[in-house]
Amino acid sequence: MKIERAEIYVAFDGTRFTVKEECVAYERDHATDVLVGLKKAQIVSAIEEGGELADAIERVGYLIGLARRKRGDFKKRMTKAQPGSAPL
Repeated sequence: MKIERAEIYVAFDGTRFTVKEECVAYERDHATDVLVGLKKAQIVSAIEEGGELADAIERVGYLIGLARRKRGDFKKRMTKAQPGSAPL
């Protein structure tokens, strides 16, 4: 008889992986799914304690920033500033 044991990595939504890196990549690529239906207390907890939810929030924030830079949102703000005013 032969017994084999395998480590199973489970993503936030229950998806199972045998390779840790695949699980991490899956969670990174599906970070926005974690944010659906969050309660205020969960967000506060992520801010104060960190953890997987905080990682997901940071990832989504990073992606939002990339998209805004690609669209030129920050350049548009600068061009609309009044003379002598500090840029936002």
